[in-house]
Amino acid sequence: SGAGVAAVAALPLVALDLSGCSKLTGEALKPLGELRGSLEELRMQGCTRINNQGMLYFAQLGMLRRLDLAGCSKLGDGGLPHMYRSVNLEVLNLSETQVTAAGLANLLPHTPNIHTLILNRCTQLLPYDSGRASRTRTAVADRELLAAAMGMLPNLAVLSLVANASVDDLFIARVAAAVPGLVDLNVADCNSIGDASAAAIQELRALTRLSIRNTKITDHGLGIAALPESLVGLDISGCTSIGSSGLVGTLSRLAQLHSLDLSHNPNVDLCALTALACGTSSVVDLALEGCPHVDDDCILALAASQPHLAVLRVSYTAVTDAGLAALAAVPTLTTLSLRGLDVSAAGLHRLATLPALAFLNLSECRNINTDASAALARMPALVHLTVKECPSLSVSAVSHLVTASPRLEALNARGCPLVSEDAVEDLMCGDLRFRDRALRLRVLKFDTSQRRRADNCATDLWAVRSRVFLGLFASPGGVSGSGGGGGVGATPEDVLEGFEEMARSGGRC
Repeated sequence: SGAGVAAVAALPLVALDLSGCSKLTGEALKPLGELRGSLEELRMQGCTRINNQGMLYFAQLGMLRRLDLAGCSKLGDGGLPHMYRSVNLEVLNLSETQVTAAGLANLLPHTPNIHTLILNRCTQLLPYDSGRASRTRTAVADRELLAAAMGMLPNLAVLSLVANASVDDLFIARVAAAVPGLVDLNVADCNSIGDASAAAIQELRALTRLSIRNTKITDHGLGIAALPESLVGLDISGCTSIGSSGLVGTLSRLAQLHSLDLSHNPNVDLCALTALACGTSSVVDLALEGCPHVDDDCILALAASQPHLAVLRVSYTAVTDAGLAALAAVPTLTTLSLRGLDVSAAGLHRLATLPALAFLNLSECRNINTDASAALARMPALVHLTVKECPSLSVSAVSHLVTASPRLEALNARGCPLVSEDAVEDLMCGDLRFRDRALRLRVLKFDTSQRRRADNCATDLWAVRSRVFLGLFASPGGVSGSGGGGGVGATPEDVLEGFEEMARSGGRC
């Protein structure tokens, strides 16, 4: 509310986060003027009632360096002139607003220090007529106008244009010509981008990170124009038109790759991963989710060729216990997602030798049972375990995981039919060791009926929930879990799913 903003504005704040305050109106921002001499960062994601008129009060915030207005869906070009005095802006996020190329072309010359510009899902950004996005004179002019304005930002290094249907080959060509020093380009889910963009991207010699996820780039495009060899991070997940030849040709040349996402491509196989091994042995983060031809032989090849691998996501592939045995030879692994795989206690016992494995996702693995819980409890570094929707996981297995895992801080067992609220509450009553350990967990999630039992043990469980929730702001990065489920919780949805979501979001800073 306005009173709340006034209260915080009385403090000499350097950073202020008002994200999610959906009832906050423009008039309520008037007290922000009190922070004109100190405020450098302002986040207002999802403040859906902030409109052009409300931007009037931003004119006084000349010290701002980072401004996040993502999801302020009523904000359009009319509000941008109030930012003309924000000459110190370095990071600007206008995702999911109504801004257009013309409005940005007027704003950007006033904000010459911007190095990160995020314009995801801006439906009005450029004129778009399905199938003829860049054919009309106005469409071409707007693309040239916006690209030229971006070219006036001498420090622009990061540009994100996720899920803009109007971002097409013509615009990417103009941007590449105007901003040749781009370091990070994200055009994920821009379904008007095709092979011509690959030729433009090739000219970005300083580019280190690129996402072309779910675009229409094909083998032909990659064959004509090779991606920059400077790439450290590459996301080509969902590019099903990139076949074996494109994958082999690309991966064998990128010697500096540290992060790679090849998920949801049926053409990824042993041949492609062998080509990766020929190109580099420096991969740290690799995603192969939903690739049906990724099997135990692929994992064996990775284990032999990527000695620095720390994060591996192979959910919904053909990997089995034999693949897990191969991963036991990769001591650098810290994060592993095995969602939906046909793995069992035998494979997990092999993983128990990994000294650094802290985050493990076994959701939808049908063989995770009491025997598997014994293997999991032996993992010396396991901190966060997700076993959602595991049909064989019993409450006794949960009890063993909670009491026997030496470093476990978070356990998510939602959707497991054998782990009910009554069973967990009975454990709280009958097993003092379980109760003591559960009280010290940061997160314990399971399905609940949202009803409270009138006995001391149930009260204990609900008290734990309240204590952890009230301790949110003492826990680094803690937020409560989403509604609809139950359990103790003070962090975001499980960390592995967070990794997977971030890799796809292109989203908000």
